[in-house]
Amino acid sequence: MLAQNSDCVISVQQKEGRFFKRSSLDYHYMWVRVLLVQREFNGYRWIEGRYSSAKSITLSASLAQGNYYLIIMPEWKQAQNFELTLLVWGNHHVGIEKEKGGCEEMVEQACMDLAQRKGRINQLSPTLCSYNYVCARTGLLVENINNEKLKEEVRVHRSIAGIPSTVQLLPINKAFWPEKGEMLTEIEAVIPKLSSYTIVLKMRGGMDLKLVQFFQKEAK
Repeated sequence: MLAQNSDCVISVQQKEGRFFKRSSLDYHYMWVRVLLVQREFNGYRWIEGRYSSAKSITLSASLAQGNYYLIIMPEWKQAQNFELTLLVWGNHHVGIEKEKGGCEEMVEQACMDLAQRKGRINQLSPTLCSYNYVCARTGLLVENINNEKLKEEVRVHRSIAGIPSTVQLLPINKAFWPEKGEMLTEIEAVIPKLSSYTIVLKMRGGMDLKLVQFFQKEAK
């Protein structure tokens, strides 16, 4: 929480695992996704983010007074013991509280904001459009589908099967993850009148730059 405007630097660091030993030459830091979002009266606003396997991930931003959430999404490996350290600098006091629990809805709403501000618009029908955005810094693929009908809901079918990638592509939306059973590869989203639905896919295990470049080329 920021009581007043502040220039902030946020760093998420992994514990040094090499210690200059020859036996640790094959040591690799884990991939970590760090997202910074702002709480607003009607949802969450995208601020910044990074996805990296570097020892340290740093975000810098000039932040207005308000409440912010730092979402840290590490890709844990059972065979290794990792530790993460959070460091925050600012020219004014920064209050920090730790929260646990699901962040799916928060990420979806922040990605909706990101896609609507920076994405490419596609008119799917006279009353249905979508904003598409690929965030190269965070390894996220976003589609925000908007129902512009004044009186009726719409049903939209979406499949994530068959997207060619050198890394895993996993949906963040809970709709793809039933309480029992394996991940779904397709869903039917019900979108109320004058509302939207956002699908977010995350890369796991690394960054597929060719896939990012392909989508960015398609968006031009």
